Amino acid sequence: MTPHHNEPHPLMPSWTSTPDGGYFGGPLRPAASMARCDTSPAWLSWIGARAAIELMAHLPAAAVEQHCLTLADAFREGARSAGAAPVGVSRHSHIAAVQVPDPEAVRDRIREGRVHARVLGDRLRVGFHYFNNDDDVTAAPRALAA
Repeated sequence: MTPHHNEPHPLMPSWTSTPDGGYFGGPLRPAASMARCDTSPAWLSWIGARAAIELMAHLPAAAVEQHCLTLADAFREGARSAGAAPVGVSRHSHIAAVQVPDPEAVRDRIREGRVHARVLGDRLRVGFHYFNNDDDVTAAPRALAA
């Protein structure tokens, strides 16, 4: 049975999308029921997520927060020295945004410098996390310098 046009259709059919509960090769015949939209669980993501959650659960929260805030403050200072104006600094945050005069050039330089940040309009937004370090802080303002 083929689903009607207004019924959901499988975007990523898998071995669980078939009427007999298992597809292991040959022509794919999706189930007539909503089982046709079932997809295989992302087993490897679950394994990685479990390990990440266990790691994060053992990190000292106050120390992690202070680490992130310190890096963000250092970035703001480095960005200011590179000619970018920090914005939204009324609250202490691990997320820092700076106004940049040439967003396209900054976008190109952060890509070239492998800095994971976002340019939106005339702003560069960076977020610091427990896995960031001083090298990340120095790389980001370097992308601001013309």
